[in-house]
Amino acid sequence: MLFSLIVALVVSLVLGVLYFKTLNDIKRDELKDAMDRAQRLKNKRSHKDLVGA
Repeated sequence: MLFSLIVALVVSLVLGVLYFKTLNDIKRDELKDAMDRAQRLKNKRSHKDLVGA
């Protein structure tokens, strides 16, 4: 009985850590994508400025 309780606790802790790690990975990826999009937009604008000059 005690052993199964300990196993359940360890499994729930591992799942909790994986859940929060996944959330952090998703947030980091979204931030990286947003920064990449901003950089592409900046490059596109500067390219249009150079073409018009």
